Amino acid sequence: MRLVADANVLLAAVLGGRAKAVLQHPEMAELLTAEATFAEVQEYAVTLARKKHLSLDTLLLAMGALPVSVVEEAVYASALPQARKLL
Repeated sequence: MRLVADANVLLAAVLGGRAKAVLQHPEMAELLTAEATFAEVQEYAVTLARKKHLSLDTLLLAMGALPVSVVEEAVYASALPQARKLL
């Protein structure tokens, strides 16, 4: 199974919520996220660490340990016009 995750899913997985269990499911072959989404997660890390009373370093390490492949926009840019039509 392939899954494309947004920022909320990645943040929930970092915090150990249900999303983490889903991402670690044995049938999960590949987890993908857009480069911009991963940057958004990294940007929010400071706020999240403060809010959850966690060390920023620990949170960043947990993010780095996620089994996610970050996809550059150049890879999917040509498909965006068609995707927007489907929305």
